[in-house]
Amino acid sequence: MAWWQGDVDRVVRKACKQQFDLDVKLSGLVGRQAHAPAALDEMPKIALPFLLRKAGGEAALFVLDGTLIDGLIEQQILGKVMPMERIDRPVTKIDAGLSEGFVVAAIAAICAEAHGQLAGLSVAGPEQDRAALRLALGEGAYDILSAEMDMGPGVKTGRFEIWVPAAAVETKPKAKGERNADMVAMLQDCEVELTAYLHGCAPTGKELMSLDVGSVLSLPKAALTDVELTDCSGQVFGRGRLGQLDGARAVRLTSLSHAPASLPPAPQPASIALVETAALAATDQGRVAPEKTDAAPTERAAAIVDESAAS
Repeated sequence: MAWWQGDVDRVVRKACKQQFDLDVKLSGLVGRQAHAPAALDEMPKIALPFLLRKAGGEAALFVLDGTLIDGLIEQQILGKVMPMERIDRPVTKIDAGLSEGFVVAAIAAICAEAHGQLAGLSVAGPEQDRAALRLALGEGAYDILSAEMDMGPGVKTGRFEIWVPAAAVETKPKAKGERNADMVAMLQDCEVELTAYLHGCAPTGKELMSLDVGSVLSLPKAALTDVELTDCSGQVFGRGRLGQLDGARAVRLTSLSHAPASLPPAPQPASIALVETAALAATDQGRVAPEKTDAAPTERAAAIVDESAAS
């Protein structure tokens, strides 16, 4: 509402001078958006709403506060605005009749120059029945434009509001199956925990009871050739082969059990969670060093456990 911020002071001041010989100044021009029921609940008890109509038949609203009503009445009856506070009294039909001329003049002046939402407004008349206003305005959203009007240098300052149906914002519908790029990027940055399991061993009860710190357990050969990876839900994600990469333990994936269908195909979840796996896939096979093969499988597996215990 750039026009509202820049020209409404000039337009309303001109209308007040020509119609009522009243010198006014506008300030505190602000705008907000609210649904009609909530905005009506927030409207002060002492206020005078005028129902407006747009060219297409839509309802709008012009609201005067009690101080502005008093100033308009004083100007028309006494010929000047009195520097006195408003007496606590309800709004009457006489107030509505004496204020309607200002509303009609202000709306006509605004519509003569405004475009868009403020164009094509006409005054239907005062409507103080809040229930009737709810029916007229419906449940839709309204742009509420308000301003303070000084009716003389510091003499009396009132406030008025113009409610117009909120401008429709055109949004491009998302194609079916289209992904939210920001959400995809956020998900790709999340860490996904995978757990690698080796094949277990099966000691006898006697061997189990005799275990002590420094004891060595023999692992089967499959502990090297078949590593099972599970995700955070406990489901098997894939299988791989135990080896080394740059002196550290690593797993080369040999098969995948499943992949989340909701994520883009690249990068794969495994390459996000296991940096070592991506590095393994990018290197020559000679870089992946499986365990030494100069010993029997059981002895080789026992050496791995012994080495881990020592470290």
